[in-house]
Amino acid sequence: MFYANDEYGNKTPAWYAKRGGNYFCPICKAPVIIRNGFSNCAHFAHKAGTCPDSWSYDMSEWHKNMQMMFPESAREVVVSNELGAHRADILIGKQVIEFQYSKISSQEFASRTRFFLDSGYNLAWVFSVDLQ
Repeated sequence: MFYANDEYGNKTPAWYAKRGGNYFCPICKAPVIIRNGFSNCAHFAHKAGTCPDSWSYDMSEWHKNMQMMFPESAREVVVSNELGAHRADILIGKQVIEFQYSKISSQEFASRTRFFLDSGYNLAWVFSVDLQ
């Protein structure tokens, strides 16, 4: 995830977070840490245990750049319903936009699509396609 809540509940982007700071998952409220490696850009990851949000999120530079085209308030917004809670890449009004850079199974694609549609949102997918 690119955004976590600081100890005061403020939405904080990973690229501004300070190492050693206290940050928490917006879904399960568990502590998260900053990761910044060679293949992925700065992002938050859970310290331990599992989050009820079982979706795997791509934290690539492409994904970040796509989200950066939208206001910060619209990025990684938590959507909840009786089936659980997940972060929408972008949520503006009733429109969810999901970005997908890495491989995704047809089952996960269908599950994500159903979740947002069943939650009452319109959904658009944006895929990166490697034509080489």
